[in-house]
Amino acid sequence: MSQVIRLCGQSALSEFRIKKLLQQAKESGLPETLQLRTEYWFFVELQASLAPEEKQKLKQLLDASNKPELAKSSLCLVIPRLGTISPWSSKATEIVRNCGLNKINRIERGMAFWVDGLD
Repeated sequence: MSQVIRLCGQSALSEFRIKKLLQQAKESGLPETLQLRTEYWFFVELQASLAPEEKQKLKQLLDASNKPELAKSSLCLVIPRLGTISPWSSKATEIVRNCGLNKINRIERGMAFWVDGLD
């Protein structure tokens, strides 16, 4: 039976891009106090549980961690449609298997948008 684990990655958007999005949001009438943070989320489908050293290798390859989420933020998660396999997924899965992580069936990447300042 397969299992899926989630890992959090680095910021998905540059500071410049975030500022541009916030400016557009404010021009649309959203509050001036609006704040936005983004990060990549990785969803890893496993055939079997990873050993600690395998999990560490995977985190290193993805530049990922298990960072805690902001409790008071609103989350919007953007992922590929269910049932599709993105080109990023195909390449990432091939890379981790070539690095010896054969328990991984598939990796998919999504973007988490954390929004503060909305009622």
